[in-house]
Amino acid sequence: TLRRDHLSLYGAGRATSPCLDGLADAGLVFERAWSCAPWTPSAHASILTGRLPSEHGCDGDQRRFPADVATLPELLRAHGYRTLGAASNPHLSRSLGWSRGFDDYAEGWQRAPSSICRLLSHAGPGGERRLFHGDAPRSLRELRRWWARAGDRPRFALVNLIDPHSPYGDSPGGACFLEERTRAAPDLPHDSERYDAGLVRADGVPLERVVALYDGDVRSVDAELGGFFRWLEARGELEGALVVVTADHGERLGEGGRLGHQLGLDEVLLRVPLIVRCPALFAPG
Repeated sequence: TLRRDHLSLYGAGRATSPCLDGLADAGLVFERAWSCAPWTPSAHASILTGRLPSEHGCDGDQRRFPADVATLPELLRAHGYRTLGAASNPHLSRSLGWSRGFDDYAEGWQRAPSSICRLLSHAGPGGERRLFHGDAPRSLRELRRWWARAGDRPRFALVNLIDPHSPYGDSPGGACFLEERTRAAPDLPHDSERYDAGLVRADGVPLERVVALYDGDVRSVDAELGGFFRWLEARGELEGALVVVTADHGERLGEGGRLGHQLGLDEVLLRVPLIVRCPALFAPG
């Protein structure tokens, strides 16, 4: 749920992405990259298959990964790669088929031994916070452990980090951009369908608070990614790696008085950041 224009390397007003800025200095930065869909399952299915939602079939309310389409991890595994999938979004759960092609699959939203069905059935008040608060530090620790175990074998990892995602500000340091007046502002509801129906409107200082928390989550995840890339560099493995950083879609942050995503096909939701770094193959630019 990362907006392109909220990364400082794409001109954001806040210093939200110093680590990704450094990564981008040695990589390709794409100005016109577009997602195929404004929500997670359809977009990720396109990332994994190279097909449009109308072709791979994961469209609309269909969250199950299509079983009859070849995927990138399957192709790489057939050529000797060890493959890891790490998902922080319950829409990408193993039970819905998203682990296909991965030797190892980590589900980062689970904080205790519990199935997604039990989590959903106990959602209630604050349930969205439990379900959609990501855990980037844990996901990237898992990536480090897995990476080190792979030895000299070629490897492919796809890591889905859910922050920033509503409700915002739950990540470590997520409140770093709050000021006195935004800290005291009331929270806004995060049900995107209510905004699309015109039942509520996001504006004023409460909206400023939402944007500050969103940017704080971006900065927090940027710092976690920076730690992983420094670890990879210290092992002497960053220069030989192909690193791709992108987003599945964006997020409305007050445009037309709305918050959220899914029910729209506009530039805010579909134009995404894309950074590709592999100095041995691509000159920066």
